[in-house]
Amino acid sequence: MKEFVSLCLAQLKRILKNITNASMLIIFPFAMIILIFVIRFVLDPKDTDDSETKKTDYTVQMGEVNYFVDDMGDLWKNFFAGSESTVHPENREEELAKVKEKLATGKIPGLIIIPKDFSEKISKNEKPELEILKTEESIILDNRVQALNLSINAYLMDNFIKSSGLAENGENLLNNNINIVFKTPNNKNIISLGLKIMTLVVLYMIIFGSTAIVTDLIKFRETKMLARAIISPNSEFKIVGSFLLAFVFIQVVVNMIVFISATIIFKLEITGLPLIFLAVVSTSFFALSIAILIARIFKKESQLALASNITSLLTIVLFFLAIISVMPFVSIPPVFKNISMFSPLYWLLEMLDKEKLFPNILIVWAMTAAIFTAGSWKIKEFNNEIN
Repeated sequence: MKEFVSLCLAQLKRILKNITNASMLIIFPFAMIILIFVIRFVLDPKDTDDSETKKTDYTVQMGEVNYFVDDMGDLWKNFFAGSESTVHPENREEELAKVKEKLATGKIPGLIIIPKDFSEKISKNEKPELEILKTEESIILDNRVQALNLSINAYLMDNFIKSSGLAENGENLLNNNINIVFKTPNNKNIISLGLKIMTLVVLYMIIFGSTAIVTDLIKFRETKMLARAIISPNSEFKIVGSFLLAFVFIQVVVNMIVFISATIIFKLEITGLPLIFLAVVSTSFFALSIAILIARIFKKESQLALASNITSLLTIVLFFLAIISVMPFVSIPPVFKNISMFSPLYWLLEMLDKEKLFPNILIVWAMTAAIFTAGSWKIKEFNNEIN
């Protein structure tokens, strides 16, 4: 047992010393999550804080509607955000004329002027008056004005409740968010679509890591390190097992960290974590089995580029086959769904979706065992094929 653990640690050190392996197995997963976060940030920057306003429960995104701030206080920041604003300009009349010119030429649907006593009236629990300018009827402007009216009413009502002592626990009373948990008929939590997609991305990154494993295994054999290992006192099982567990350990640890980090970044509620962990472990073994089989077919380092390309193409195919089982397609031809069943990711995602361990996990492990057996059968003959 000690010898086997030593072999695993030695393989782990050897794998991590290789820059290519470290990049593909560790840096790539984190880079993918960061890239997705950046794309989401660029496409949907609503969660960012505005330099002039702060987002609250009462904030209304003004969109194309401009607002002109004369308010002597700061309470207006609780209600207005997400548009071009003019705040306390030095040349008030000149700046106001410019905004009115934009309104007259149709560049903006409306203009809201926030009066000087806006914060003063709000602090006294009084309803302030807003000056609203428009050149024609605008649904956009009407919607924003209605939203502001409701938001200000809610703010005044909440302040009244807190100051009047009507509620023993103001925090609970003011929390108007409904806690919704979707469940299946057998009272089990349903994994959200966002969590399933994030899980699929993580599983894809694991399978994509098989490209690095193929490269490492071919080089490991070409440098005669495999031959020296086989003639050593260690058994074939220990050699293959240590190589396998080293890669699986890296894949599982790194990608579970990536998964947990992604759920925190994208604010996803984690349900079915034990099944997700089992899916990550199973996919790690499957990725390694694919790598061993491809390394068995492409025997020399001169074929490394071709082997890597084929592995990358295979991972993409498996990924898109799995998407069929995740995305709620309505009119997809049955033939595509039947083809997607050849992907282990299909069975793993169905396992997460239905929280059904069997027979899905058995099918995935049967696929893994078949591919692994085809790739590692008679390891001595496998090594001699290039000698």
